[in-house]
Amino acid sequence: FIGKWKVEWQGERRPQAADLEITASGGEWKTLASSRSDPCHGLAAPVEITSATADKLEFIIKSSTALQGCKDSHTLALVREADGKVSGLRGATPMTLTRK
Repeated sequence: FIGKWKVEWQGERRPQAADLEITASGGEWKTLASSRSDPCHGLAAPVEITSATADKLEFIIKSSTALQGCKDSHTLALVREADGKVSGLRGATPMTLTRK
């Protein structure tokens, strides 16, 4: 899972995307859209890995450490499929990952 990824998912109103970098000790998540009304949206935030195996990685986006008042994400899960592709879930929302 270590490396740089483009992550895409269907948001409430439109498709969303983020850049994700996973390192051995954590990483960084940055949603590619921003919001004038929400400074937490689009903020680069550290990733905390909560569980890792050869086929599954779970992590939390620690937005609270990037900007006071922002909330950390729920657990996101990445899974390596039998064909080697990586997919994920953000809550119940499916995510598509493409290695950069």
